[in-house]
Amino acid sequence: PDSYNRSGRTDKSVSALGNCFSLLVRSSVPLDPNNPILYQDANKESVNYIGLLNNVLPPTIKALRWGRAKPTFNSRHDTTSREYRYFFNLSSFSSLPLSIPAMQSAAKLFIGLHDWRNFCKIDVLGVDSWEREIHEASIEQVSLDDPDSYFLRIKGKGFLWHQIRCIMRILFLIGKGLEKESIIVELLSKDELDKGKPDYGMEDGIGLVLWDCGYPEGDVIWEQGGGKRDWRVLKQMEAESKVKAKVVEQVRKEVEKKWGGENWNEEEGKEEQKSYVGVKKRKRNMSVEQRKETLKRNEKKAKKLGDREKRKEEYLKREKEG
Repeated sequence: PDSYNRSGRTDKSVSALGNCFSLLVRSSVPLDPNNPILYQDANKESVNYIGLLNNVLPPTIKALRWGRAKPTFNSRHDTTSREYRYFFNLSSFSSLPLSIPAMQSAAKLFIGLHDWRNFCKIDVLGVDSWEREIHEASIEQVSLDDPDSYFLRIKGKGFLWHQIRCIMRILFLIGKGLEKESIIVELLSKDELDKGKPDYGMEDGIGLVLWDCGYPEGDVIWEQGGGKRDWRVLKQMEAESKVKAKVVEQVRKEVEKKWGGENWNEEEGKEEQKSYVGVKKRKRNMSVEQRKETLKRNEKKAKKLGDREKRKEEYLKREKEG
């Protein structure tokens, strides 16, 4: 197999709980020649891979468990499913409160096989098909005792660049009542795909987590990893984040109190509604066909420039030689 692979990439500020890496490492226990995923002696312990890795990784990056895989295993191409979750708080949308039922209804429209050119960042160099199938999509409450926190749970075999962050932007617009859920069907239609993606932006990556990656049964034998030490690190990070959030909340409330901001939320909501421009009325990015044509033109220009520089070098060389 390849010496190193990973199941998924994440943008800056995006987190991962279930990302999987595959690489070749040495083993202190010989493998069974008839079944190289098994040890010859199941009672012998192998190298403490998790401990070795976590000793050199920064606090925000931890290996949680490891496993023995079949010789042909590839953590990227053998993935059968990827699940992402995007977390958000209702209190963050106090200017225009979110309608969770509206978002729950809209999320279901993403399920199925679609062309996602209007819900991703187009990459004409590395991608030749923008069709992906979404198996599950739902808006769920984090826990019954936390009425403020929700998340989008979305599952499929693979996703495109910024796809989920674009999906969340549209879901938030629907939740605020600025767009109807029919905008999803329209953006997925062929007529809209050929026009180019409307410039409606995308959500920040801070709430997005690659939650889990699935593999065929029997491809990997997982071993227990991590433990209480890694749990302590996560608990400390959680405590620090809560303190920071509380500090910002209290400072914001004090600013509102001192500067008469009791109605600022309501004013912000009215301003957002008044200045809002519908998704379909916004400026369009170049379509896939336009991007490909631009790429061809740039390649021709680069070739001409390269040929010109080459001829110049040859001319100077001849002049120097006399």
